[in-house]
Amino acid sequence: TIATGAVYFGIALLLRPFPGGSVNEGLADALTGRLFGIVPASLVTLLAVVLVVWVPFSRSVLGRAAYAAGSSEMAAYMSGVPIRRGKFAAYALAGLLAAIGGLFLTFFTYTGDAAYASGNAYTLFSIAAVVLGGVSLFGGKGSAIGAIFGALAFRTIGDLLFVFDFDPLWQPLFQGVILLIAVSLGAFALFRVRNRLEWFL
Repeated sequence: TIATGAVYFGIALLLRPFPGGSVNEGLADALTGRLFGIVPASLVTLLAVVLVVWVPFSRSVLGRAAYAAGSSEMAAYMSGVPIRRGKFAAYALAGLLAAIGGLFLTFFTYTGDAAYASGNAYTLFSIAAVVLGGVSLFGGKGSAIGAIFGALAFRTIGDLLFVFDFDPLWQPLFQGVILLIAVSLGAFALFRVRNRLEWFL
């Protein structure tokens, strides 16, 4: 994943070595503004993605295959679960959602910028948010709703740091600590379950 990302980053820099380009202001304002002056349009888009993409996928054969492969790929394979198709569908949806996120970043900034810092700032944030929302990095556990609440909680933590007048440079440190704690708790729970299974066997 990291190697492929580096390749695409190089292609992006080749195509756009300097910030530039143009964004349709009407479309950008419509997708980043507020509907009827109250509801954020981005929130409506988020709910639409959850209802149109995640809900059908999680209840489909491919979605259940992706969850099963994350829980135990060998057990899923022995049970006849279509692991390859489930993985392919999961990666395809991940690419689609990443593209949607990139489009919204462009709409918010009104420009195209392939600088490493533009996307790198969201890498740790995205991982920490979903882990905080209950998604296991080991696979087989998690939901879009949990990831959304994890992102909201993580953003709240960042806002609290601002309210208490912490230096913004401390924010990545807090994000890393929270991510480390969340991953450690998830790994501890997983190892405890495995130890119980080994005890029964």
